[in-house]
Amino acid sequence: MSVRVPLAVASCDFRRSGARLRSTLAMSPEDQQVLYASLTAQGITGFVQLHTCNRLEWWVSAHDVDWACQMLKTAWHRRLDGRGDAVEPRLLRGASAVEHVFRVGVGLESLVQGEREIGGQVRRALQEARDAKRSSPVLNIVAGAAGRLAAKVRQGHHQAATPGMHTLVADHLAHSLGEASTVIVVGMGVIGKRCAETLQSRGYQVRRFNRSPDAQGSYEPLSALSAACAEVAAVVLCSASPEPLIRTGMLELTSGPLVVDLGSPAQVGTELAEELGARYQGLDAFTASQGVTLGEADALRFQQLVKGAVADYLERLAHHRFRGLARSNQAQLEQVIADDLPGVLDRYSEGLSPKARRSLENELRRLFRRQAWSIRESLVALDQEEEPPPFRLPYPEDEQC
Repeated sequence: MSVRVPLAVASCDFRRSGARLRSTLAMSPEDQQVLYASLTAQGITGFVQLHTCNRLEWWVSAHDVDWACQMLKTAWHRRLDGRGDAVEPRLLRGASAVEHVFRVGVGLESLVQGEREIGGQVRRALQEARDAKRSSPVLNIVAGAAGRLAAKVRQGHHQAATPGMHTLVADHLAHSLGEASTVIVVGMGVIGKRCAETLQSRGYQVRRFNRSPDAQGSYEPLSALSAACAEVAAVVLCSASPEPLIRTGMLELTSGPLVVDLGSPAQVGTELAEELGARYQGLDAFTASQGVTLGEADALRFQQLVKGAVADYLERLAHHRFRGLARSNQAQLEQVIADDLPGVLDRYSEGLSPKARRSLENELRRLFRRQAWSIRESLVALDQEEEPPPFRLPYPEDEQC
């Protein structure tokens, strides 16, 4: 099915830029609302930000996706204003955009292909947009299709063995520390918990720190982090704190613990990271590695699932687009069948037996319903061929956002 898809994506992942630049692009919920308000005045109907340790993406719904891409590019440049290491976004539109979203959701675009955390991050980003009233019917259909895709990925897939960033962290510490030691993991979100579980399964003593306590009391408070850093072999940072959690003076630079920073934004300041040298491992060091790739059979399976999800999305998008018209058409049809058809038959079926009259009525009902279905299919076909009208504003590009 070839359906016009009103979706555009601006993407920057680990293959295009460093983690600190991606963090600069990331917006707070308040900043997202400000940008969304400016974009809605220019034909954009929904906005989603996906920010993970490996990527920063903006997804928007808009009738004119070419214009939407220009709006995203302008907003992108303004966000990076003054940075010498600025990077151009990868822009996708239409069916290519929705395929990209699903490829991201199943981990095909991840450093660790097939990671399961990214699916949850995609769904949370879509839900956050919906809760903030920044979503749209187009993006809601994406969310539904992404949920069904995630369920299919899980079928027959052994989740406990699924690799992720936690796998790379555990491998790095095994190489750097040698024998198992005591390790701190800071931040008990999804990735932090997976890191802690994986390290513990490999024989490390793990101390868990988090901003909020847990019901079991197993998380230590961040106020005790500075003192604890002097007692362990490594610190793994999985927090999303807007300000660095590790500051100058908290670590012994030459003999202190190894620091693995998965935070986005980074949880160690730039200067301190440089002072730590080889004792600091940030996201960029991991992305410079070969990562983890899926086996041929799994990669093919995921690609086929993405293809099916795109088809699912396009079908539901077409149905949504004509849902109101289809309902009106169906209601009018039922009224004709219930109110008008019996009277016509009473006037013109004189001489027919009751059985013949019922047969004629049933045949006419089928003809009417077949015609209604044909009209609906013609509208869908017309939409597939129709080019969207251009959306333009009469002022220059520097005033567009």
